[in-house]
Amino acid sequence: MNSPLQVCLKIFLPLVLWIGILYLGYGAQSLSQIIEIPIVLIGSLIIANFMESQKLYKVLAVLFLFVFLLRTFMPQIPE
Repeated sequence: MNSPLQVCLKIFLPLVLWIGILYLGYGAQSLSQIIEIPIVLIGSLIIANFMESQKLYKVLAVLFLFVFLLRTFMPQIPE
């Protein structure tokens, strides 16, 4: 059983990492950033649900990798 703190960490830490990567200027700087926010939140929920029996650090590692790859391969959408 996951505690509420672990659930919040699994959902919001990937978003914090995404904001940090965005601040550093990594990836396409365009309207795709608006699309990435719901993708990160929904992806975090789905991945955390599938890896429910794993330890917290393993789940966060997979989520951080997901955020990094999303930011790397998201195409630029012109404004």
